[in-house]
Amino acid sequence: MSRKKQTILYVLIVLNVLFIWCNSMLPAETSNAISDPIISRLDRAISEKEEPVVEAQTKPSETEPPKTTESEKQETENPVQKEKKHETVSLFFFKIRTHRFVRKSAHILEYILLGLWCALLLLRDGIRPARYKFLALTGLFVPLIDETIQFWSGRTSLVGDIWLDLLSFSVGVFVVTAGSYLSNRKNRKHTEKKPGRRPYEFSLKKELAAGVCLLAALVLLCGAALPVLTPKRHDYGSVWGMYEKEPKNSVDVLVLGSSLAYCDIVPAVLYEKTGLTSFVMAGPEQTFPVTYRYLKQALKTQSPRFVMVEATGLLFGKTNRSVKVNLTYMPYNLDRLSATMTETAGSERAGLLFPMYAYHDRWDELTAEDLRKGVLGYDTDPMAGYTFLDEITVIDGFSPRDLPDEPDTYLENLSFVEKIRDLCAEKGIRLYFFLSPYASRPEDGDRAKIMKDVTDRGIMFKDFNGSFDSFGFDLKTDFYDPAHLNYRGAVKFTEYLADRLKANITPSGKADAALWKKRVSRFSELRAAADAAPPRYKQTTDNNG
Repeated sequence: MSRKKQTILYVLIVLNVLFIWCNSMLPAETSNAISDPIISRLDRAISEKEEPVVEAQTKPSETEPPKTTESEKQETENPVQKEKKHETVSLFFFKIRTHRFVRKSAHILEYILLGLWCALLLLRDGIRPARYKFLALTGLFVPLIDETIQFWSGRTSLVGDIWLDLLSFSVGVFVVTAGSYLSNRKNRKHTEKKPGRRPYEFSLKKELAAGVCLLAALVLLCGAALPVLTPKRHDYGSVWGMYEKEPKNSVDVLVLGSSLAYCDIVPAVLYEKTGLTSFVMAGPEQTFPVTYRYLKQALKTQSPRFVMVEATGLLFGKTNRSVKVNLTYMPYNLDRLSATMTETAGSERAGLLFPMYAYHDRWDELTAEDLRKGVLGYDTDPMAGYTFLDEITVIDGFSPRDLPDEPDTYLENLSFVEKIRDLCAEKGIRLYFFLSPYASRPEDGDRAKIMKDVTDRGIMFKDFNGSFDSFGFDLKTDFYDPAHLNYRGAVKFTEYLADRLKANITPSGKADAALWKKRVSRFSELRAAADAAPPRYKQTTDNNG
């Protein structure tokens, strides 16, 4: 390469980097003023082509008790409530707001060009694998400085943008590398005919190996950062991090379903009364396609002899605000991927497929616990999946539950009931469906329909609402809200279950006695403290969130 061409490339690289960094120095208002005309034109073009599509906001079918931290509250936030100002661009499986599309596209273009100039400068007689070190450092430090500048200029600084920029930079490098390889193949014979000149031996294997190593390093770094950036989950269901710490094959009874499961059944009480070990591997507002996949994943580390499924989810709609949190904490595997593609859409799907997209902006919220659990992992769950609730809602009487009427979704849910049944039969597990007792309940006809459809498939079923008075509930003290028991009601319901389970199943003897002794002690401490304190009444009895 001539000195003149090298000089031109140096100038292009410097100008490209300065352009990127100078844009980052602009205040948010100025930056938006530059991009808004383009965004407005794109919005108009889309709205003229077709009527704007407004996503239906599904009314939650079940209230998940409020989160204890702001990051957890964000987990169940309806994505429909975000970014309403702009039209939507369809991109493969995703729907992206035009504002985000335009600004991210600008980032991508800037760094693709930077990757092109840097790769061309190093091309000379072919990109050698050793030169990927320089490319990797350039591709990493330019966006790192870029986001740091944005932080100091008062704009949003996102870790995810660093990865997006580095990926775009890599695309530019790949284009030059591929072009170099194709050009080398075409001119190789001509070069070899010139005496005294040794052609550069371009090795596709070495080039690919170098590129794969760079990509692997980026993936590993991203994989190490993701557990730290993801909000930690300790209660309110979907506690996969703690479930995976459970001693293998030590669970006798596995409980699945929605928040009605993790609010109403206390494993510590069940163990104390029967010696049976249990774990509530449920999730908020959990739909049955997700419940089936929870069971498949749960059976990879446990071999329970009894599986209990809370069946209210049969009446849930196709999607709801909690699908994201149900899948976010599930181990990343084919079951999670399948549910992501069938049960989610838009930015929710993008965040589940690429978790860094969802959590890259949490770096300024990180705590010592995020770092410790992100690096070392979770501890065992002292509640075994149960969520302790001590607030009280005084119940005046029973009321019908407002649930969506979606016949096609109900039929789909029944197909997953059959899959759950078949999986349990294959593993030699006894299966038991039930409806938790609660004051705001499905209509009698819906409950009867569930009972018939489940029992017709050869599955044991019990509607505990039909024997409500058997539990000794006090409507003035035992409910968290009309749909969930607090710890007082949960103890009564679990003791009732314990008496019946004790007659049908015996402990396997695989329990970690020390662990369960701690769990019984922990629950007893929480219960004693709540009993001694003045009653805490909820401010509202709203059951719809």
